[in-house]
Amino acid sequence: MRYDLVQLIALASGANAVLADRIAVASFYPHHSAFKSGTRITFERLGGERPSLPTPKAWIQHLAAKGIAGIYLSSSQSNRNSWVLHSNVGRQPVAWLPDTRDGDHVHLRLMRGRITPSPHSSTRNDLMRAKGAMRKALTGISKFAQRHDLGFVECFERGLKALDSPSPLSNCRYHPLIAARLYPLEARQLTAASWHSWVFGGMGSWNDAGFTDIQKMQQFERATDRVVTALLRGMQVSVNSFPR
Repeated sequence: MRYDLVQLIALASGANAVLADRIAVASFYPHHSAFKSGTRITFERLGGERPSLPTPKAWIQHLAAKGIAGIYLSSSQSNRNSWVLHSNVGRQPVAWLPDTRDGDHVHLRLMRGRITPSPHSSTRNDLMRAKGAMRKALTGISKFAQRHDLGFVECFERGLKALDSPSPLSNCRYHPLIAARLYPLEARQLTAASWHSWVFGGMGSWNDAGFTDIQKMQQFERATDRVVTALLRGMQVSVNSFPR
């Protein structure tokens, strides 16, 4: 899974658990795998005052001081590859957008102008719908992979099994959902299924496959798009299901 998205998931879930007074920042930052690349993460203050907040811990303390009780993971309405951390200050929506300054510095800046409507906590219905969509997409791509001997079938099948597991994260090392025990079972199942099934991007990935037959290539692209959409949606509703 894309490292920038992994970091946002860890930041959102970690911030929510700290703001709810369920864990301390030191329980996940800086030693969690999402933060071990050596990348420095800074944040713009609400109101734009300087200097920037130098660490996730300082950012979470800033959120608490401003009365923010929760952080949500949102995607752009026009680009599913653009993700932000989203919240409200009173009735005013705010969002932090990652901005890579150089190879070892990511700055989360406040978005300017119009921000998408404020997100809401995921309900059990949201989680169940996401599970249904993910199950359908993974079943389809697994069958397609078997039929055309493309590999990665084991990854897709592990994802499907995770959707029904009573302890889905037990064999899912390095997943980014901080304080996962606080989340509904369905959220943990979706997280594990997404983590096991993500085989997209990079050398030697699912995306390297291709067909000279136009019809088969179109089927491949449709199956891929459905799965990627389902996995990303599954992670989003999982993060946003933190009990408040």
